[in-house]
Amino acid sequence: MIPSDIIRTSIALATFFITASCCRLVETKPNQQPLQPSPSGKYVLRMLYEITDDDTYWKIQISDNDDNVLYKDPEGFLARFNVYWCWDTSNRVWLYNSDDGRVFFWQATDAGWEKVKWGAGKVNECGVDALPPDELYPAYVK
Repeated sequence: MIPSDIIRTSIALATFFITASCCRLVETKPNQQPLQPSPSGKYVLRMLYEITDDDTYWKIQISDNDDNVLYKDPEGFLARFNVYWCWDTSNRVWLYNSDDGRVFFWQATDAGWEKVKWGAGKVNECGVDALPPDELYPAYVK
């Protein structure tokens, strides 16, 4: 039989870790705000946290000011890794994925929103003449 103080300690530790992991999800940093208007005020970026049967994902969603969804990233990024996001002054959404250092941006086109893999870290691999804002990156990358 397990002594009751070991059971209480186990329950307390489990509660702490569950609470700590939940609190981590709602902690927001400047480059992790879940709701951000674009610099022009024309768009609103929402970072969604979606749980599926297979895994949990961060997903970019871009809406207009009337809350009409204009774009939602179908793939997303695994939520067990951190992602960081922000707008630039040209109304592009940028995302840094801490898993592998990949950087993406989304921009409005005549056909809708386009997702572009910009590169890795601070290295432009796509040839597009655009740079991620400095505030995109977490402190450990700067």
